[in-house]
Amino acid sequence: MKFNNTLFILLFCFIVIFVILLYHKKNTIEITVYNIKDGYGYSLQMNKKILIKQDYIPAIQERSHFCTYSDAYKVGTIVKNKIEHGEGPGITLEELKENNISFLCN
Repeated sequence: MKFNNTLFILLFCFIVIFVILLYHKKNTIEITVYNIKDGYGYSLQMNKKILIKQDYIPAIQERSHFCTYSDAYKVGTIVKNKIEHGEGPGITLEELKENNISFLCN
């Protein structure tokens, strides 16, 4: 009888962990960086739905694409983290400068 109870508890724990991992995977925000003719952009998706598509560097006056893959990914990561922590997805000029995002591509 003790063996059956232990087996039941282990099976129950396994099912709970599986459901938690499955739920977490479905609600994960994914970052995709893509090429644009003059640079890069990024998008954030959850459950295969686009939440944000950002072709241009936010918070600056000019309509400039991200100069590097790395810059687009950095900003996408900042926005992703803000969303995951219940904050708005906005980026400030100060945040761009703090993260060494290039504004003018060579």
